[in-house]
Amino acid sequence: MLAGEIESGKYTHVSYLYAIPYESWMDTASLSLQQIFYSCRDKEEKYVVGNLTNVQTQPYIPYIPAVYVNYIEPRIEEKVRQVQGTAYLDFESGKTIIKPSYRRNPEELAKIANSINEVTSSEDVRIRSIRIEGFASPEGSVQLNDRLSMGRAEALSNYLSGRMAISRSLFHTYSRGEDWEGLKRQVTESFLPEKLRILDIIDSADEPDRKEARLKNLGSSVWQELMKNYFPALRRVEYRIDYIIREYSMAEAEELLERNPGHLSLAELFVVAQTYGINSEKWNEIMRLSVLLYPDDPVANINAAAVAVITGDMESAGRYLEKIKEEPLAANNRGAWYMLLKEVEKAEENFRQADAQGIESAQQNLYELEQVKADIEKEKKRSIR
Repeated sequence: MLAGEIESGKYTHVSYLYAIPYESWMDTASLSLQQIFYSCRDKEEKYVVGNLTNVQTQPYIPYIPAVYVNYIEPRIEEKVRQVQGTAYLDFESGKTIIKPSYRRNPEELAKIANSINEVTSSEDVRIRSIRIEGFASPEGSVQLNDRLSMGRAEALSNYLSGRMAISRSLFHTYSRGEDWEGLKRQVTESFLPEKLRILDIIDSADEPDRKEARLKNLGSSVWQELMKNYFPALRRVEYRIDYIIREYSMAEAEELLERNPGHLSLAELFVVAQTYGINSEKWNEIMRLSVLLYPDDPVANINAAAVAVITGDMESAGRYLEKIKEEPLAANNRGAWYMLLKEVEKAEENFRQADAQGIESAQQNLYELEQVKADIEKEKKRSIR
């Protein structure tokens, strides 16, 4: 009610203030003030004193849910690493003897030796095996090329073990014979005039020796072009060095984190991160580093996704979760990501899945999700009005 009276020819100013709890309908409401007074003969009159359309209400603030992510502690595993490479060694025609000073051999042999030295330079490393595979180009018979590719792989194994003090038992040699797949890749990327006919021959069901004969029948210029510019890259050895890195103490791991983090396992990185506290800046930094060092590991991606979610990096979180979309242990963090995107059905599905696994944070997220749902309904009502 308004208290006051109107004097003849004058206005009476009345202050009006009344507070009531906010409701969504108020967003588009208006306010009318009326005054009732009695004139002579007790006749009741009603006048609109004001029609205020700009009613001040508190601004709408969307509900921002608390997000609860979970981290998985990696298992302690043997730290196996690999170094791979290719060497294009030159051999005399039909022979398997390595001549260190022959043509490109000094550079190619040095390349392999450098790879091995980089591994063995650390006292923390032990070589587990060295795999060497020999490849041949298609000229000549299949039987000859199988023998040459195996002989050349064994020759390289003998050469390295004799000069680098590595036990010959660590070397494992394989013959890959004629490399038709490698030839196909080269021709596919080429501008050879007979490109389509060559590819048709390579893809045919013919025996390798028959394919070689058909390639020669395309003309001497085609065969000579293949011999000169395509076959040499097929005559090669591919090598892979498998090695093991020892485990480190906490103090050693902390020091290696700054100097050589690649020697640390996921488990060691996780233990060091714990010393800084979960969700601290350093913790987040180490979780991001872990997924860089182990980009395909599910645990590394789950933990990196958790950091991305809580720091609001939704793009990175989606990228990590996409790599492990079939991983059940990622359900809670995936649900948190969906919740922040307001995809409530997908969020609830993942939270229910995580809850069934006994992940405690899933229950907390389900509560937050209900608040998000209610907020979405309020938003809908606001847009309708």
